Amino acid sequence: MQGSYSIRAAIRPINPGQEFDVDVVVKMTLPKAWSSENALDFMHAILATDGFFRENLVDHDKCVRVRYANSFHLDVVPARRLV
Repeated sequence: MQGSYSIRAAIRPINPGQEFDVDVVVKMTLPKAWSSENALDFMHAILATDGFFRENLVDHDKCVRVRYANSFHLDVVPARRLV
């Protein structure tokens, strides 16, 4: 679990003035040799192909954030199954 769900704030922010936070985990098939940084760079590149996303992307350590109006953002987290 990550983000607002893990701190029981999935419905609304805990403190006034905080943004609404929605986390999306995207299951991906990636080369085994790729690091987390490689996966985040790849996710950023995919999202940046869309004009709206390109203008609203913010890179973070564990996700790529898409900023929206009205105190809302979407954190996109790449994931893969380790075997």
